[in-house]
Amino acid sequence: MAEGVESAAAIVCFLTKEYQQSDSCKKELTYASQRGIPIIPCMMIVGWKPSSWLGISITDLLYLDFKNITEQNLNMKCQTLVEKIKQTVGTKCSETDEQQIWSAVETKGYASESDDEHGDVNTDFSSKIPKPQRQGPELIAVEPPKTKKHVCEGDSVIRLLTPGNILQIEANQNLSAYDGTFINYFFIPKIIIQNTSKQPVSIIEFTAEYENQEGIWCECKTVNIGPPSNNGEYTWLADSVINLEPAKLMTFALEVQIVVQGKPGRDNQRRARAHISLPQPLKIRVQAHDTDGKTCSLIVEQANTPLQLPTKEFLMTKCSITNIISYVYVDDCEDHSRRFVIIYLNDESILTFAFGDSLHGLTPRYWDKSTIKKLQKQAKENGNTEIVLDDWSSYGQYTALFDPITFILYAVRIELVSDTSKTEETVLLPLKQIK
Repeated sequence: MAEGVESAAAIVCFLTKEYQQSDSCKKELTYASQRGIPIIPCMMIVGWKPSSWLGISITDLLYLDFKNITEQNLNMKCQTLVEKIKQTVGTKCSETDEQQIWSAVETKGYASESDDEHGDVNTDFSSKIPKPQRQGPELIAVEPPKTKKHVCEGDSVIRLLTPGNILQIEANQNLSAYDGTFINYFFIPKIIIQNTSKQPVSIIEFTAEYENQEGIWCECKTVNIGPPSNNGEYTWLADSVINLEPAKLMTFALEVQIVVQGKPGRDNQRRARAHISLPQPLKIRVQAHDTDGKTCSLIVEQANTPLQLPTKEFLMTKCSITNIISYVYVDDCEDHSRRFVIIYLNDESILTFAFGDSLHGLTPRYWDKSTIKKLQKQAKENGNTEIVLDDWSSYGQYTALFDPITFILYAVRIELVSDTSKTEETVLLPLKQIK
């Protein structure tokens, strides 16, 4: 180091925080000052001034402004430095010397920006992060409603019974609607039919009604009957006439069809339930009509099981995600769906944005240091403090936010919208941890 200083015609120092913290740089610059070798300081970082020994060493020197180096101004700044060296040394620089100067400026300039952009992010930018804003309802996990066991009523000698205290009624829906309506299917897995008289009797027809949100009983479209099934695969009889001997018990499964206005569920989980337009628990009244012109009826109740939503906790377990930065979502309470993005650092410390709207399958996008530097360079060259990420528009609106002075990319504003709700949240980025 001493030999290099002693043989130097001038010392050019590129002033950064790392330069100030370096013992080698301190010894080199101090030795050069003691020997009276000209020093040309170049200021590299916006909003930072040398202090301690470095501030004292250059306090009487005029420094060159090498802050905010871009491809557009690089040539001009290098030429300024070359002219300063020529003026200080009093001789002409060779072409090789000039090329070395240009290379040094480019390397130091971009390196200082890269190092500084990962500075004290939390203390500098956390105050810029607004509180999340939510509009509209959200899906809330609730316990299924309790159902009640009912007693068969009517003037017929036939009685309808359900085994046990709890009757699990299964549900399903059409895959799509036609003219704004679809069929909501309800399956009663076991219903016992009893002839309480001493004479044979026949059931000639089954009908059903359901109670709507207003408490009005409405006619169901169809009732099918068939043998019970242990695997949920039912075979319905073409003829629903049932002949019952005296004191005879028979067991059947029933399918009740309800015409619903609206859209069916978007996946299997959301179709295996009563539609949102139907009350919970849903009351279905099954009626048996006999050959004597008499009827009996039994009310059964169906309760939807809670939906499994792609919550942060669910995704952490399913996808083995640990280093989560943020989880942003919006709910659609019409079709019981959730759109979300989960932001985390993967095992390689690369910032990951994973988009989804179901329990299965995430679409990831990755940001490493190189990606962030490209965005910062674009923002600086165009003077932008915001850049809308158009490539991500199918997942919502994502806007990269930059500091107006340093153009550091410090956060992403996320806007997610559904038919019922809206979420806007700004996420502070962990720039220090990204590789």
